[in-house]
Amino acid sequence: GTVVHVSAGFSALALALVFTHSLKDALSNVGAVLVLFSALTAAGLFKPAKDGRAVPLGARAAAAVYVLSSAWMLYFGITRNPTLFLWVLAAAAMALGFHALKSRQPA
Repeated sequence: GTVVHVSAGFSALALALVFTHSLKDALSNVGAVLVLFSALTAAGLFKPAKDGRAVPLGARAAAAVYVLSSAWMLYFGITRNPTLFLWVLAAAAMALGFHALKSRQPA
């Protein structure tokens, strides 16, 4: 199913990192991907809950600070190492592709 495809896809990305980069570069690339997805998770607090409950203002403020600081870190990481953008883009594209596949499947 989709879980197998997601696992295989991200495993392939991890293997590509291991075999084509030094440990320092691999950790930098993985760190950037983790920063991106954790910022996207925090940004999810800005969307109202499905049951209509509002997220407290303090939580949204903290999420805003986190998202902005993550964007700042990614910006400087990518300006110092432009190939980092390719890894972040590859991980984001894979995640969007797997999400699209999962969305098409009946519940």
